[in-house]
Amino acid sequence: QLVVALTGISWAGYIATRALGVRRGLLIAGLAGGFISATATTASMGRLSRTPGRLRATVAGAYLASAVTFVQLAGIVAVADSALLVHLWPALVAGGGTLAVIAAATSARHDPEVGGDVTGGLGPPVDRPFGVRPAILLASALTLALLVGRWVVDVIGPKATMLASGAAGLADAHAGALAAATLHQQGQVGLSSALLGVGAALVTNTVMKCVLAFTAGGRQFGWRFCAGVVPAFAVFLGVVAHAAAAA
Repeated sequence: QLVVALTGISWAGYIATRALGVRRGLLIAGLAGGFISATATTASMGRLSRTPGRLRATVAGAYLASAVTFVQLAGIVAVADSALLVHLWPALVAGGGTLAVIAAATSARHDPEVGGDVTGGLGPPVDRPFGVRPAILLASALTLALLVGRWVVDVIGPKATMLASGAAGLADAHAGALAAATLHQQGQVGLSSALLGVGAALVTNTVMKCVLAFTAGGRQFGWRFCAGVVPAFAVFLGVVAHAAAAA
């Protein structure tokens, strides 16, 4: 499934750029891909960024994919434990809003190589999307992270909320957040621990995204991606820590 997601998102980005222009196409692909897998979308955007003149557009698309994570987390926590969402939503709005603003500012600028694509024209075509081999390699890395996360949860037990959620977040932030919300809803952990557990899941998942950004997109894409997501997630964590301290 991960291989399909990686190749599918990359092909969607390729088609969207041909139909809508590089800037708009990659933003839409990033936004849509975020609802499938923000981690896989980051890797796909990294691959597409290797085409000259596409760096800022792909970075902005990756930002939007990560911004979608906050929207999905709100939905997941609302279903699992609406009481937790009451305390968590300010952090989700702060983090997601910050990243959306950064994405808009990044997209507003253009790489000089693009030329006439500033207004969204077709511009030079993007290189071919993900091949099967790199998709398999990246999917293997994600699978390994998931296995490590599950192993840590089995070893330390679910009550070590921060460690368990952080381990699960290596592969999927939603899994870690869901675990923390479920434990809080069942009365096994307090509000403060649940909030910090959600924060831990996003921290480890952000680290994984940054690693994949460098792996798939190289140093330029990796540094630019980290320069946007790290401040946004720092804002999120700051609000979460404040809510946990007040709990």
